[in-house]
Amino acid sequence: KTRRTKTTTATHHPRSKPQIDTAFRETAKRGATAARVFAFTNGYGGKADGYDATKVTSPIQPRVGVFAEAGLARLDLILAKAAQYGIRLILPLSNWWDEMGGCQWYVDQVLGKSTPPKAKELFFTEPKVREAFADYMYAVLTRVNSLTGVAYREDPAVLAWELQVRRGRGGSRARARGAASPPPLSPTPHPHRMSLK
Repeated sequence: KTRRTKTTTATHHPRSKPQIDTAFRETAKRGATAARVFAFTNGYGGKADGYDATKVTSPIQPRVGVFAEAGLARLDLILAKAAQYGIRLILPLSNWWDEMGGCQWYVDQVLGKSTPPKAKELFFTEPKVREAFADYMYAVLTRVNSLTGVAYREDPAVLAWELQVRRGRGGSRARARGAASPPPLSPTPHPHRMSLK
């Protein structure tokens, strides 16, 4: 007999210590055993960064290749609290959409804002952009949690890593803004080829 595991389909992005604790306590109360939490925040968001997107006050990666301890410490706490409440995490490492610094953010950071607007597909095809994302993946997966002493890539609290969240169809907010869904990928630039070095 197969036992079904209850999981939450909500994406948590708690910012403060109380929010982190509350998010996982409430998730556990609902009987869920897994949750999706962004393992990325790039740039500062908002119009100052050139995007009408969610403002980020302490990003993990304020600029390509620059990693902020405050943002990583928040992710440390998220992993530790998830383990405390028996929640396993699905951790996306990037975003197709602009929120929290997505594909277009990487393209603009690496190639400059003179690239064609919304040239998000370059995230998958341009070698320098791919390298920047691979460096981010490596930095996150090899980080040792300051609270638990466990490397992220070995942490039993991690159920799965996702290369990207929200590719395919836009969420309701994206559709309300009139954002187009991403085009189908061509046979060459497939996300599954965006693996670690």
